Amino acid sequence: MSTLTTQEVNALFDEHQVKFPQLNDSISQLRQQYTSKMWHEMTDNLVRYVKDPAFDASGEGNELI
Repeated sequence: MSTLTTQEVNALFDEHQVKFPQLNDSISQLRQQYTSKMWHEMTDNLVRYVKDPAFDASGEGNELI
């Protein structure tokens, strides 16, 4: 199992902000929780984030794959 660096995590957040602009508030909150090491809160928000209908734009639900 590999660990992502802070730069890689921030790059993922940046990528998602471009690809899913309607989720900017959620992404900003996740970024802040990651920076503050609020792991429990971040986990709860990640579960809600991945269930967002924005990831089902194609109708196949595979936008995160």
